[in-house]
Amino acid sequence: MSNPSTSRSDGAAPRPRPFRARRGRWTALTASLLLATAGLAGTHPTSASAVDDPVAVTVNARAGLATVPGTALGVNHAIWDTNLGTTETSDLLRAAGVKMLRYPGGSYADIYHWKTHTAPGGYVAPNTDFDTFMAATKRVGAQPMIIANYGTGTPAEAADWVRYANVTKKYGATYWTVGNENYGNGIYGSDWEADDHPDKSATQYANLVVEYADAMKAVDPTIKVGAVLTMPGNWPDGIKADADPGPWNRTVLGIAGPKIDFVDVHWYPGGNAAESLSRTAHLTDAVYLLRQALTRYAGSNASRIGISFTELNVGQGQDTQPGALFLADAYSGLLENGVFTVQWWNAHNGIGDVTTVAGQTDYGDFGMLSSGTCTADGSVCEPPLNTPSRRTTGCP
Repeated sequence: MSNPSTSRSDGAAPRPRPFRARRGRWTALTASLLLATAGLAGTHPTSASAVDDPVAVTVNARAGLATVPGTALGVNHAIWDTNLGTTETSDLLRAAGVKMLRYPGGSYADIYHWKTHTAPGGYVAPNTDFDTFMAATKRVGAQPMIIANYGTGTPAEAADWVRYANVTKKYGATYWTVGNENYGNGIYGSDWEADDHPDKSATQYANLVVEYADAMKAVDPTIKVGAVLTMPGNWPDGIKADADPGPWNRTVLGIAGPKIDFVDVHWYPGGNAAESLSRTAHLTDAVYLLRQALTRYAGSNASRIGISFTELNVGQGQDTQPGALFLADAYSGLLENGVFTVQWWNAHNGIGDVTTVAGQTDYGDFGMLSSGTCTADGSVCEPPLNTPSRRTTGCP
């Protein structure tokens, strides 16, 4: 994510027949998402007199659409976060059931150089280097999702990172994505993602994904390499640049499909709190369309390619009960359709525009935990550092 306060995707996916994920049982992990917000229904109870015809609802708690993987619950952990890797933060993430941490954080990934722990043009907080992150990952009991620098890096730099992580340090880091939101490099007009390549086409990205995958797997053939796709039905899905044979997803899958192990998608539904919540109904169709694209364009082994959603949040009401309902609905909807990880943006993010949503103060903070910061004029301050958001507690 380049600017956490800006939503870039607010379109709705078309509605073909729904995709049905493999059968399995829900685990306590998914149930906990729903239970976290179950108490919200009692906030504004409906009187019995308002119900003309009572309806009996039967829930089969043993039925499900998919088995929830161990990597399901994730969150981003950025190198500009001064609390990355602290004991208090790690213990809170562990208590929340987080099982995957993404590093070094959104668009910073495309300016970050791991050897020197620098991000030219950006801020790098002290004590946030890769080894610190991995120590935090171990304390949380999670797996890492590492973003290799595509925008200003090279396949050799990424391969060296794999060598350091898995050969030198023996961290066993499995999941590696090539870049972050690289369709935002100006090829479709909007330009927020760093990209030093003269050729900014989807074709160039896909060809280099092949080079990255080859170089990284030559060091450790057990790793899984992912490529960046766009969210179906959201900008810039369906847009074709002159230099490419088709839109981003089709082009990337057609070239890099045989070399990758998963595709990576982000979603910020846009709109107000109520609109964001209603748009979770699009998720089944979105995953269906991703599966269709994999089948059509990614080659004969497309069925082995997984789907990760490594950035997810609402545009308004991040720190309110509507945000909590969105989290539960979005996570469960994606997981029931077989997505192997859903990752909230962000562990800490900082205060934004302060408003009132559903009668509650919304600090405009995309963080799962409070950063304890104040507005520029000091008129409003967040709760103390590391206070869990209402969104993550379900509490008023």
